[in-house]
Order: sequence, then structure tokens, then C-alpha cells
Amino acid sequence: MPSTVSALVPTKPEPSLVARLLALLARRPRWAAVVLLFAALCLRNRLTAVGSYPRVSSSVPRFPGSVPILGALPWALRNYHRIHDAILEGNKALGFRTSVFSTPFTPPRFVITDPRNVEFILKTNFPNIIKGPFIKVRFQELLGDGIFNSDGEHWRLQRKTASHIFTTRAFRLFVETIFADEMKLLVARLDEAAAAGTTVDMHSLLNAFTLDSFGTIGFGVQLNSLGGKATPFAAAFDRMQYVTSFRINMATWRIKEMFDRKYAAQIASDMRLIREFAKTIIDQRRAEAAEKRETRSDLLTLLMSASADDSGRKYTDDELRDHVLNMVIAGRDTTAQALSWTLYYLSLHPEARKKLMAEIDATLGDATYPTYEQVKGMKYANAVFSEALRLSPSVSKNMKMAVEDCVLPDGTPVPAGAQLGWFTYSMSRNPAVWGADAEAFRPERWIEERIRTQYENPVFNAGPRICLGKAFAELEGVFVLASLFRQFDVVAVDPKSVTYTTSMTLPMKSGIECRISKRTGAAAI
Repeated sequence: MPSTVSALVPTKPEPSLVARLLALLARRPRWAAVVLLFAALCLRNRLTAVGSYPRVSSSVPRFPGSVPILGALPWALRNYHRIHDAILEGNKALGFRTSVFSTPFTPPRFVITDPRNVEFILKTNFPNIIKGPFIKVRFQELLGDGIFNSDGEHWRLQRKTASHIFTTRAFRLFVETIFADEMKLLVARLDEAAAAGTTVDMHSLLNAFTLDSFGTIGFGVQLNSLGGKATPFAAAFDRMQYVTSFRINMATWRIKEMFDRKYAAQIASDMRLIREFAKTIIDQRRAEAAEKRETRSDLLTLLMSASADDSGRKYTDDELRDHVLNMVIAGRDTTAQALSWTLYYLSLHPEARKKLMAEIDATLGDATYPTYEQVKGMKYANAVFSEALRLSPSVSKNMKMAVEDCVLPDGTPVPAGAQLGWFTYSMSRNPAVWGADAEAFRPERWIEERIRTQYENPVFNAGPRICLGKAFAELEGVFVLASLFRQFDVVAVDPKSVTYTTSMTLPMKSGIECRISKRTGAAAI
């Protein structure tokens, strides 16, 4: 009977999880305040990372992977080692529409792949789009106020002076003397490898070739890194480019440099070495000028005699140092990387490699190295270099800042202070621009199809800031390909294992080991 009565008494329902949580917060007012603050923070920053200003309209798609409060920071940390492919995946998911991502306490960054928007940034609205403090602060330690990290009059004067060395007359001289002399040293290294049956890292050798070549053209000095002379500067410079890239891409860079003492010590050591390298070159040139030992026409000499501003003031040694380091990126890294990636694609596509060698043989005849006219006239070789550079652009991303509010041609509103990034690596894979085979290596597209505008293919930047060395890089690239494949067959040992590392440019992570075979028969020299 008692059991029957108790069974008839209604039981009190168990409180829900939400009710229990509310009851707990009622007893803990401080906890309640924290929870409410966190909820408000999530609500306010559901589309944009905390501290990311200026605010971007909610109508602009957020880049895939963004989360409340932290924005794209978890995504960036997870994908930093493959950042270009991760951005490409996000662009594909959005149909290559303009989007925006943010990380805590940094300006929002627009992800742009539409050629119309690129033209707006680099030409139509050029005065309103500048490097800005976000980029300048992160580039300052390595590049100072050099041409890649300056705006306005300071940039204009540097560009005007540098333009004097990039002439057709100078290009002919480069091919006939400097490139040919350096190529002989490279060929000697490859002859040794072919005879011994050993492999070589072509990425490393091409970096040495372009550093030596531009050492003569830009600074008037013989660096002789191809001849076996140690160049610790190059390794330090590479490491500082990785550091600079990390500062741009990661909101946590200051924390890392503050608490990782080994990392900070390496930065300090590398910068001392880099500055000593530049100072040695400048001191040498100053001494030559004082003693009037010889007349030079390299870029550093031009800068030393040029005016730093409209008052006629000459450049200081610190300013010249900035110019030297900016020139190293322009003259060494970009072309060496473009050539390395060309070897990579040719290794994956033997039919293109055979077609290239056939054109080289037909053009050069009995000659070992091509002339200026031959380099310009080899359509397929130029197409191969252009196609490799399209798929693996040396400058695979770029960024500037909007000074005033503006609206992109696709209708995207951009607030003043936001960063505008155009991602060449993604742009080159957009089927709306390059067709259904956009991701395929097909050099013939540069011969059979229409010429692409610089805004569809901004591998050398575009507009008023288009790379001064564009023709120089193309000339050097095709010269090396023609000279190399005239005498050797160069094939990567394991091309599918080759990948990039995240830096200011697009270097290979572990180089590209290649087998070198001396060409025989009708093609032999």
C-alpha cells in the first residue's frame, strides 16, 4: 500500500542543463558577468576577429574557416605551411568572389582574384591604395625604405634612377658578357655532376647563378658563389624573408619574437650579417669613387650619384643599404625561383621538355649560348617560362592599404584602413580567366591564345608599379633555359615531392634534386 501511494505522487522533473546553468550563474554573479561578456563578444565578433578594425560590411563574404572572436587565426595556423593552396581552396569554395578574413588586432584583409579589382587597385585608384603602415612595419627591418617598401615621391625617385639600367642596350650587354660568363661556371658544375653520375640541387645552383649575375649588374662586385665561395649572406637573407612573411601572415609574431629567445637571437644575428654584407659593398664603392679608380655603370653607382629628394641631397649609406637589399630580392630570388619551378614542370611533362630542346637546337645551330635576338625569338622557350611563372609566380601574393573608403568594381565596399590582397597563385587557377584547363601546364596557351593583360596575370605586378625588371627576368630566364638544355638534359629525381615554403616569395622548401645528362648525338655541343 505505501508503495502504491508513492507511485501516485507526481515526481518533480529533472531541471534541464540550461536551467541548472542559469541557477548556478544566479548564485555566482561574477561568473554570470563573465559569461554575458563572452556571449556579447561572440555576438559582436561573429564575423570579424576581436580588435580587427576597420569593420567590414556584413554583405562581404567571410573567407571559409573564419570563426567568432579569433577570425581566421586558427585556419592560418593550421595551413601556414601550405598557405597558397589553402587560399586557393577557399577561393574555389566561394567561386573566386572577393571575400575578407581577419585575425585579432590586425586590419581586415580582402582576398581578391578578380582582374577588374586588381586593375582598380594598381591603376584606376592608384593614389588611394598605398603600402601603408601594416606592411611597412613588418618589412622595415629587412627592406627599410627601399623601393619595395616605399610610397610617393621617395618611391618615384628610386624607380626613376633604377630605370636607367633596364634598357635594350644594357640587356644586349648582359646576354653577351655577364650571363654568358656566369653560365660557363654553372656548366662546369653540371659537367662534373654528369661525369660523376651524381644529382645536384638546381634550386641552390640557380640561386647562386642569379646572385652572381645580379652582383655584377646591380653592385659591380664579383660574389663568386657559383665558384664555390661561401655566401652566408644568402642563407641569412632567406631566413629573414621567412621571418618577414611570418610577421605579415601571423598576428602572433610579436609574441613569438618576445618569448622565443633562440628565434629572436637568430633574427638579430642574421640582420647583422646582412647589413655587414651591404656595408662592405657600399664601402668598397665609396673607396673606388674617392680614388677615381674606375668608372662603373651598375645600379648602385647610379644610385650613389642620384638625388634622394628634390633638394639634391645624396643618399646616405643606410638608404643605399636598403636599396641593395631590395635589389637582391628583385635580382636573385624571383628569377632563380621561376627557373627552378620551370625545371619542375618540365620534369613532369617530358613532351614539353623535348619540344623545348628541339626549338633550342634549331635556333642555336652550332652555338653554345643564344644571342639577345635568339632569346627574344624563341617562342616556345618564352612560352614555357611564362607558363611556369603563371602557375608558380615568384610573388604569389601582394597587399596594399586603402587610404579612403572605396568600392571595388565588383561592388565590394572597402573601408579606409583595410588591407587589399591580390593572390596571383589563385588567380592563375581561375577557370573563368584561363579556361577549363587553368591548372594544367600548357605552354601552348601563350602562343595560340590571346595575350593576357597584366591585371589578369600580375606575376610582375601591374600599373605604375609594374616590375622594372620584367623584361630583364624574362631575358635571363630564357637565356638560362636555352644554354642549359642545349648541353644537358635536366630531370628532377622526384618532382612530385617538390613543394614550396611560405616566404615573401615562392622558394622551394627542400630544393629540387636533378639528374644531369650530357646530351649526345646531333644535339651535343
